[in-house]
Amino acid sequence: MRWLALTWLCGWLLAATVAAQDFVPTTAALPPAVAALEVAPGLHFSLTAAAVEIRDATGVRAMASTAPTGTVHALTMVPWGTVVAGGENGVFVADAQHPVLDRADVHDGAPAAGVISVAADRQGRVWWCTSTSFGVLDLRLRFGRAFAATDGLPPATFTRVAIGDDGRLLLATAAGTFRYEPDVGDAPRVRTAPASQSPLTAAANGDVTLAIEVQARGGATLRHRRRHHHLLLPIEGNTVRGLRPGWHVVEVHAVDRDLRRTIVGEYSIEVPLPRAFDPRALPLAFAACLLALFGCSYRWGGGGSVARRCALALLRTGVLAVVVLQLLAAVLGYGRSWPFVGFSMYTENWHQNDVLFRPRIVGLRSDGSRVPLHEDDLGVVQDGYWQMLAEVVYGAEHHRQALFAKVARQRRAGEAPFVGFVLADGRIRLTAHGPVDVAPTVLVTYRAP
Repeated sequence: MRWLALTWLCGWLLAATVAAQDFVPTTAALPPAVAALEVAPGLHFSLTAAAVEIRDATGVRAMASTAPTGTVHALTMVPWGTVVAGGENGVFVADAQHPVLDRADVHDGAPAAGVISVAADRQGRVWWCTSTSFGVLDLRLRFGRAFAATDGLPPATFTRVAIGDDGRLLLATAAGTFRYEPDVGDAPRVRTAPASQSPLTAAANGDVTLAIEVQARGGATLRHRRRHHHLLLPIEGNTVRGLRPGWHVVEVHAVDRDLRRTIVGEYSIEVPLPRAFDPRALPLAFAACLLALFGCSYRWGGGGSVARRCALALLRTGVLAVVVLQLLAAVLGYGRSWPFVGFSMYTENWHQNDVLFRPRIVGLRSDGSRVPLHEDDLGVVQDGYWQMLAEVVYGAEHHRQALFAKVARQRRAGEAPFVGFVLADGRIRLTAHGPVDVAPTVLVTYRAP
């Protein structure tokens, strides 16, 4: 029994030592580099020395791009069909319906240039390397993270990254190949955090500091999302910044270096109005301005009876107040608001290389066909699309089930039943040659149980 216990203890210590050594030298051979991908029946994207080529029934042609890609060194495809290209000028995406390379919609943590290898795992994360750096990004979350020497990263130069047959990551370097196993151990977990039930008050500039400590493999980063918003924004120094005046429900997410995500708190936060817009002072200030305008108009508005001078003063005050309101509307945040200026309160200015976003919902049928569905028919439009759809992405399972129920009701007699849906953030790139419909960011792929 002693020998058995000693053997077990030695094995446990060896396993713990290997687990602590995140990047383990290995003699495993890397799988062949991806030279071509079949993105749809009869449609292939191929990597050449000069560009990415499209091969289909019509022949072979070079793939267009919305921005210079430089030399493209590697291709990979995530499980839901988005093709990721790593090249001289960064990371680009395309898919079967949008065969044009467009810069990936990633807000932070992605390499800006010099990508020499990319590999997608079963969870859809894209692992990448340049000659001097290595990291991971998640197209659905739209951010990533670069590894550092403190993560056990071996010294550069890096030459390739690949996913082995066992799902582990293989990183080739000038000093040899190293194996890395993501998602080892527990997901991020809270050590200390404010009570979620207690409302918090932010500073007048919209900043609020949350005393949250999280434990995670490789250290945790914190991000936040306002309810009904679909982006996870970074928290710097435990401070949520830039909240607008009013009440907000804010989710705080902890993310480890492998991009595993855990909700660590949900807080009600009040941001006070600036003193200039205090509802108790604003009516008084407005009334004082109107009284001053009336007095000036009455005093210097010409002669005549008192009644005539009062009537003219009231008319001039009303006209001048409307003009002043128009000028204020042009200067303040509602400068393009109806009925003062512009076409509607949603009018915005756009520039070259900007992206127009619009959610897209595609129904999946049992026969394998895909049917684009309109948001109006599904009843998911309120003041904005994401007021309802953001909870489908981040909320509980019943939000996805509720949307699928709406999708299922779109079936007509004689058609194959719906078995799921895809929710994506559609993207239209505004180029010098006009708008280009590019690969959307797939957020949810749902299959009915």
